[in-house]
Amino acid sequence: MKPLSTTMCCMMFVLVLVSGCQEKESFSDLVQGKGTPSGVKMRALLDNKQAPVKVVSVSRASNPVGEVMLERSLFSIKLQNLSDCPVTTLKGKFVFFAEDGRAIPDEKRAPEVVFSDALQPIPPESEIAFSVAAKDDKAVRGAFVIQQVVYKARGLSRKWDNPDYDRELAAAMDGEGARAR
Repeated sequence: MKPLSTTMCCMMFVLVLVSGCQEKESFSDLVQGKGTPSGVKMRALLDNKQAPVKVVSVSRASNPVGEVMLERSLFSIKLQNLSDCPVTTLKGKFVFFAEDGRAIPDEKRAPEVVFSDALQPIPPESEIAFSVAAKDDKAVRGAFVIQQVVYKARGLSRKWDNPDYDRELAAAMDGEGARAR
């Protein structure tokens, strides 16, 4: 009976080691000391004063059923995680624009948008998309300004605050964001 329990313990140990490896790195690479530790690309982005996440696109969603049911315009936001760390929380503001390019008056307060998922974060170097509903059906364009990003590096949560957030939000509210996106 004892050899069976020793074998089971060894199998459990190997299973834990193998399941703890990241998708990009194989178990043999880790044993041989190969592979990039999480956070190297993130550090380079931050050292160069670049955001770890970028807005790829903002567009009015073509979902007439959703718009009829909600009686609101829907917008799709596509974001890209540029780093090698998973992003667990993303916070920003969405500005809606009318046909003339001006921020919609009721939307001057710019609704806050938060993505947060610790169990299924935005994977490193990948994209996600989600939708936002405008309060006013006159909204034809939008801009998303990232305020804060929370990411995991070497098992610890770390936070990046956009140093240009206030300037970028003011520019978006003045309509510059509508022309840029």
